[in-house]
Amino acid sequence: MAVGADFLRRYEQAQIAAGRGGGDSALRHLTSWKRFVEACAEGYDDVISEYFEDLRVRDAIECGLAEKSLRELAGYEEFSRAVQAVDARFREIATVVGSG
Repeated sequence: MAVGADFLRRYEQAQIAAGRGGGDSALRHLTSWKRFVEACAEGYDDVISEYFEDLRVRDAIECGLAEKSLRELAGYEEFSRAVQAVDARFREIATVVGSG
């Protein structure tokens, strides 16, 4: 995935502004989100409190996606599409179909 340096820098700045600390890169967040969803697909085997903690990476991603100043930067659309693909997989495996 080709994501521009400006996008990566501004994404990290958005994370800092949101109080999430430094060093939070868009690519690291996307990788963590993918790994979490893969773990869920294989049968998440941790406690519920850890599950909710693991979901926090998606909240961080949303913080970046919601930052209006990022939307015009090179890589935003590609990053957004990659996140949407992982989200779709998560919804597929996390949706419980009712019996009635």
